[in-house]
Amino acid sequence: MERKIKRGLIFGLAIGWVLIGSAADHGKDSQNTSLTRPPPDPKSIRYSLTDGVICSYQGTSQWQTPLCDSAAKLLKDYGLRFEVDVEAYIKEDPIPLRVKPSGSCYGGETRFTINRDKQTVRCREMVLEAGTCEGATGALRHELSHYVFTHYLINTALPHWADEGLAILQEDSREIERVERAACTPREVDLNHLFNLVEYPEGDIFHFYGQSALLVQYFLAILGSDSRHPGMKPEARFLRFIRDSPQGWEVAIKKHFPQFKNIAQLQSWFQTYVDRQCARLQGPK
Repeated sequence: MERKIKRGLIFGLAIGWVLIGSAADHGKDSQNTSLTRPPPDPKSIRYSLTDGVICSYQGTSQWQTPLCDSAAKLLKDYGLRFEVDVEAYIKEDPIPLRVKPSGSCYGGETRFTINRDKQTVRCREMVLEAGTCEGATGALRHELSHYVFTHYLINTALPHWADEGLAILQEDSREIERVERAACTPREVDLNHLFNLVEYPEGDIFHFYGQSALLVQYFLAILGSDSRHPGMKPEARFLRFIRDSPQGWEVAIKKHFPQFKNIAQLQSWFQTYVDRQCARLQGPK
């Protein structure tokens, strides 16, 4: 199953495109393992190998090599915050990371082959496009979140809102606010719709991204103030909440968020949170 998401961003008067998301093929493992090692080295391509990340990039920009080297460090940071064994992930599934020069826009795409019978995930390719280190770093943080999320939840049908919402929250604060602002027109929330999405929604994809980011942010805020599991990071508890979602959203919510009697009460409280956040985001700049 292919999942490709495009979202447009406005930089001043220039309109750029961003391709951010993940693609998953559900079936047998791919027999082509060439992506786990560098292909023949064209003169225009340079390579960097750091702790399970095989990085290729074009040109001689000063920021591309440090970006490649930072990928493994970011993964280790995710391992600590999400409390998952990323070292085991990259040992079994090295990341073929490709950095492509671009203009003022930036984005990324990651493709996976998933075999749930064999309990394997293979990252076929992770591609970043950017013209600056800041833009590329944001896209990298986003895509690495997809990588960790997919590996940890191999036995779970990944909810799009949780996958994208968590990835967006790894980016810089300006991008997070830009995306969340899209949830404010309209502000109305339908959690049953979000929870039961099988495919990415048609139409205003920005609105979906914004609501997804706000919903994950809301859950993390609640988990961060909950003293029932001292020492356990909110991101780690969120992943465990999503892992329990196949039991049914009502069951998972009651287990991890007992302050809510049902989805209807959660929606009421979350709607208040959205209204408050939108008032802040749409206020005077």
